[in-house]
Amino acid sequence: MAHTPREAAFSLLMQLQKNGGYSNLLLENSPLMGEFDARDRAFISALVYGVIERQLALDHRGTVQLQ
Repeated sequence: MAHTPREAAFSLLMQLQKNGGYSNLLLENSPLMGEFDARDRAFISALVYGVIERQLALDHRGTVQLQ
């Protein structure tokens, strides 16, 4: 159970990383999304899509900082 929209977004991103699949279907069908109002659902979707959109840059930046 996610307590905040950020925790829900993180949980959904971890599910995508682990299981693969389509982000739009996960966002539409996840029971997590039912815990939030429309504004929070929009925020969660924006976070998830934003991370996916920038995943290569985020991964690169993370490896550069770890070295």
